[in-house]
Amino acid sequence: MENGYWKTGQYVIDGGASIIQPLRPVILRLFPVNCRIVPKHPTTRGVRHVVAGFAHSGNIVRENVARLADLMRADDFVAVIVFHPANMLAFAGTPHASSDRLTCAAVTRDCRVHLLCPAFERPAVAGAETIATIHTWEEHENPYDSFARVLREFGIRTGKIGLDGRVWLAAWQAFAAALKNHQLDCAEPLLRETRIIKSPAAQELLRTAHLHGEQLFLALSDLIQPGVSEIELYRQLQARFAADGLFVDPMIQSGRMAVPHNPTGKRRLQDGDTMVVDSVIVHDGSTTT
Repeated sequence: MENGYWKTGQYVIDGGASIIQPLRPVILRLFPVNCRIVPKHPTTRGVRHVVAGFAHSGNIVRENVARLADLMRADDFVAVIVFHPANMLAFAGTPHASSDRLTCAAVTRDCRVHLLCPAFERPAVAGAETIATIHTWEEHENPYDSFARVLREFGIRTGKIGLDGRVWLAAWQAFAAALKNHQLDCAEPLLRETRIIKSPAAQELLRTAHLHGEQLFLALSDLIQPGVSEIELYRQLQARFAADGLFVDPMIQSGRMAVPHNPTGKRRLQDGDTMVVDSVIVHDGSTTT
């Protein structure tokens, strides 16, 4: 810490993803916007890093919003509520989403985005500031009523509202209670159509991410030698690509028992080994393997 605050950098939590995920809201309160949180044990699959304020490319998000708005007008939706982390990233510019407290966003047919989150989690959605108008709710408030109030304040008082197809059942019921003047309908087909058909900018981003993926395998070929362990290779690759601002998460298996998608272990390479490597790269908000 420095002057009472955590400094920028990467922080390692003693445990795997199963420990990090339940603590995510607390982690986002403790660490600054530009810090990366990773498990100490890379062998645990699931959520491997939590980046407060992490954001998708603004141009891609705006393209997604514009295309979704076209579909909304055709189907007579006045707004679509996005809830799942992947949809939050695609349409609001941040993967921060609901945990035990409501965080969601609404895309309106005039291409505006309104994001609501708990007041104490406001730093976690900093990456969405160029995309969305950010609103907060306090602990004593009903967040669903707060969300309905935000929509009313911006002129959305009646009409059909679409809901993310991956919203929790309890959340759907709470939205229905708060939005009594609206007809609620599933908007998953609209969200999927928008995300599946990639814009030229999104295609270019994915090409760039795949090029980074190729570089990982070229770098790995220079590091492979008898005696080095799988986890040592993992750490060397992470350090090499971190210098370029990239998060990589290769799964490295060696020997006769190497199986795809198995976690990286501590086994040391031997001459003549077979190696199986599966890598994940996060580039500008997109994850590629």
